[in-house]
Amino acid sequence: MKRRLIALAAWTLTAAAPAWAQFDAGTVLGTIHDTSGGVLPGVTVTLTNRDTGVTATRPSDDRGSFEFPTVRVGVYTVKAELAGFVPREVANITVDV
Repeated sequence: MKRRLIALAAWTLTAAAPAWAQFDAGTVLGTIHDTSGGVLPGVTVTLTNRDTGVTATRPSDDRGSFEFPTVRVGVYTVKAELAGFVPREVANITVDV
């Protein structure tokens, strides 16, 4: 029986740009937990832009955290996968500035 990745938290962060520069990117980050609340290192996290299909992949660190810096404005899906667990996906994550 496969265990579930029950908590896949993803947030977008944006920072105000100085008047002399304009940026069209933010950061997507989060933490992966299992059903007992423990963090999961080594989870493969994939970020996919819904409109372009462009993907990026990162592993979660020893604290279960992941980060995708400099993500272009758009709508994304985050998918988490780890052997022995049912994959988890969160859709419609909006990155804007």
